[in-house]
Amino acid sequence: MDLYIKENPYKHALMAPVFSVDTEFSLINLLDSFAWERRASDFYRFDVPCAAEEKKSVLEMLLNIGDLRIHRVALEHIFGVRLEALPRLEIHRYTQDCGIGPHTDAGLPEVRVVVNLNRNWNRSDGGIWILSTDSALRLPAYLPSISNTGFAFATSIQTYHALSILENGITYGLTIRFSRSHSGLDA
Repeated sequence: MDLYIKENPYKHALMAPVFSVDTEFSLINLLDSFAWERRASDFYRFDVPCAAEEKKSVLEMLLNIGDLRIHRVALEHIFGVRLEALPRLEIHRYTQDCGIGPHTDAGLPEVRVVVNLNRNWNRSDGGIWILSTDSALRLPAYLPSISNTGFAFATSIQTYHALSILENGITYGLTIRFSRSHSGLDA
């Protein structure tokens, strides 16, 4: 995995590829097999797995390939924090008309890794990640949802991110959430 550190609009790390090609396709095939249920409000629209066991199976798969430990150590170095060893996982499926409005997740002291998984995403499909330091998304950075790419950031009051409406296709988002350690060792 290659990491590219960006400072604008806030410090974040671009990742590509996140997983091996075999792991990428195994994850997509596994996600395709899940039953999904809709979560929606005025602010967001996406699907989540119907069964908790499905999310657990994906997390176990990620932990078994061993990459998360390496990613965690790199993220600690990049963001100058200590992170808990075991991450939590959120899984979203985005279909036509799905997206997420601007938010920060600042209430949770974490480093988050957002990974895109899909088959043949292209720009006309929509579903583009937008990063900014304010809720109006001024001076944004745009991140395409190309499969097996991702970005990482440390949550704060200035880490606004949003996902533009998906126009076509299906894309999955894995949000790997590393809590900041309470050991007092943060830089």
